[in-house]
Amino acid sequence: MQKILISIFLLMFNPKGIMKEGVRFANDKSVIITLDELESGKIPDSLWTSKQIIELKIQKTRPSKIWTSHPPLSWLENRELEPPFWSMPEKIGNLRNLEILILGNLDISELPNSITNLKNLEVLDISINKLQISQELNKLEKLQKLKTLIISGNRYAVHDVESLKEALSHTNIECSHELE
Repeated sequence: MQKILISIFLLMFNPKGIMKEGVRFANDKSVIITLDELESGKIPDSLWTSKQIIELKIQKTRPSKIWTSHPPLSWLENRELEPPFWSMPEKIGNLRNLEILILGNLDISELPNSITNLKNLEVLDISINKLQISQELNKLEKLQKLKTLIISGNRYAVHDVESLKEALSHTNIECSHELE
């Protein structure tokens, strides 16, 4: 069986955080999980029931190379939008106090329906995935508290971005490269 190579980091990484079950708690509201370091290879169920977590970032592995903001356009142009895909668990919708969610570069092809339960979400980064934004519009448009939405590195058309800007008029939508 192929080992899952996904990491959850928190925006404000604290290297002295407490480690439990492969999950690093930077503080009581911030969590860092590196799935390729988890013994079970999956996110512990205890994470999905937390009412305290407000910041969560998910990545494939610990970054060995960090771009200053977005990957170079040449990288995006050569990126395959084919399997493998990773599915975000529906349990993400249980984190109702979540304000910041970073799901960049996870090979996600579809957002879970439960993402619409994240009524307090202010920042959503779904950049560099395998999403067809046109198929995610209904979910994204329900996130009315969003202040920042980053969709770069996915498939979208100008009219998708216009629809999002109309539905989420108070949201800064970052989309640096059109792939359609």
